Amino acid sequence: MPILAQEIRRLRPKSVSFRKTDSKGLYLEVFPNGSKLWRYKFRIAGREKRMALGAWPDISLADARKRRDVARLKVLDGIDPTLERKRKKRLARKNAGNRFKSVAEDFIKVRISGKAESTIRKARWYVSLLEPDFGRRPINDSEPVEVREAFKKIERRGHRESANRTRALASRVFRHGIACSLCKSDPAAHLGDALATPIVTHRAAILDPDEFGQLLRDIDEFTGTPLVWIAMQILPHIMTRPGEMRMGQWSEIDWGQRIWNIPAERTKLRRLHAVPLSDQVVLLLRELHCHTSGFEKMFPAQQSHLKYMSDNSINQACAGWATVPTW
Repeated sequence: MPILAQEIRRLRPKSVSFRKTDSKGLYLEVFPNGSKLWRYKFRIAGREKRMALGAWPDISLADARKRRDVARLKVLDGIDPTLERKRKKRLARKNAGNRFKSVAEDFIKVRISGKAESTIRKARWYVSLLEPDFGRRPINDSEPVEVREAFKKIERRGHRESANRTRALASRVFRHGIACSLCKSDPAAHLGDALATPIVTHRAAILDPDEFGQLLRDIDEFTGTPLVWIAMQILPHIMTRPGEMRMGQWSEIDWGQRIWNIPAERTKLRRLHAVPLSDQVVLLLRELHCHTSGFEKMFPAQQSHLKYMSDNSINQACAGWATVPTW
């Protein structure tokens, strides 16, 4: 006889588990600890098998029968519902590891890991902008419409350049996913025309000798912190990228050969950059040495010698001048 709903409430646990049969293979198993689990018994390919359908009362009698009927139709079609459930669980676990964010991290590790830390940090920041929209979902589930909307959302905040750069990085991540057989297409590939062109502000370089001379005189008269003043004095002589200079360490200076050996990991071309030091630069470095010789870093931050001088320190020092150099 089929089970009645009121019967289930009256079932009390025993010292050993027992079953209360419903119909068409459905039964309720009652355990000594009081838990009651729905199960479906069926035969397929000559073998008897059982399938868990959930626990009562979370799964009511009516719900258990619906689940049994769905599984029963699969059995009639020759499909083992237990194997199908395992396949779905494996696919779910696989998709959890194939989220856009996970694939992006793998892309950064494989394709960008050898670049500057700032480049890696910026790539991760672009990925974080997409996380609320589709970054946490399987990469193969991303549709062009929602991908486009994610870029447009960044653009509507007034960040046109970031929107275009984010699209470019996302496209590279999707292509990486295609190469790894994790997705079939790149929905960001043709969305560049859907985004507004970034507004570019061109800053003219100083080409006039008189203007450049005035810049050097302005640097001489700078009244800020000694480390920033020395950095601005050194930079026109060595003409390196500001980050290569401000992240310098005293171990890189070869005083005998008068060479500053900037390691490959800090240069754009990823190769050792040997900078010859003029008499003026050596004198400035000697003065800097008086301030920071006790530290590993040549230009430590003002708040902590464990950090480097801010990458914006020189720009802020130049902000009040009429002519700002484009270093």
